[in-house]
Amino acid sequence: MGGNDAVEKLVMFLLVEYKRVESSRNDRESTVDIILDWLSDEVLRGYGAGEFTRDGLLERFGEDLCFDILRQVGASWGSIRDENTKAILADFTGHFVDALAGEGRSALEPLGSLRFRLSLVARTKGPGALTGLLDRIVDGDVAAFELVAIAMVNVENWTGFETNRQNLGFDTEEWRTAISIEVRERMAAHLTDEFDSYPIDIDDVSNSNRRRLAIFRARTEFGFCGATADV
Repeated sequence: MGGNDAVEKLVMFLLVEYKRVESSRNDRESTVDIILDWLSDEVLRGYGAGEFTRDGLLERFGEDLCFDILRQVGASWGSIRDENTKAILADFTGHFVDALAGEGRSALEPLGSLRFRLSLVARTKGPGALTGLLDRIVDGDVAAFELVAIAMVNVENWTGFETNRQNLGFDTEEWRTAISIEVRERMAAHLTDEFDSYPIDIDDVSNSNRRRLAIFRARTEFGFCGATADV
């Protein structure tokens, strides 16, 4: 953190408020998104003024909240042209790429944000930077390959007039870009075949069903599965 007391005090106040209401995220009247949006604006303003650094933000907020802030910053109106936004996203992308250059499957952590980190690499460095980026980590490591497949499963929310519905989806484009077809085919053959004839219920958003869907999608691409999933 830098030396602008007023900016830091406002950011820390918003951080406390965010943590206070974070558990109410699923409530219809929750203010968590409003506070996160404000917090993101102030973090971006402070970063652009040189008050905050990437490492300082990671130390103070932790990776999970930094990811949430970056999502907000990147989704804001006009973010494509804003120099401060481009600078902070590029800065954090460098951090993500460095982390993915680590050894073993631990380089993939945290798995919950892997899709977002990969999308940020493609956004800031161009789609070509994502091509085969995870080959080195997953080739020859079935467990790492499976973990990446699971990370590609997302929960899609559908909101109706009176009901909210969730189902599972799979990020095929990111999956096929981040891991080359040669590695995908070679490693898919080593995944468990226990779900090959297992009908996948995409309305079941449990962790166990996310794994089933991930393995199914990885194997069915190369004709290993006989079951179907409406995804």
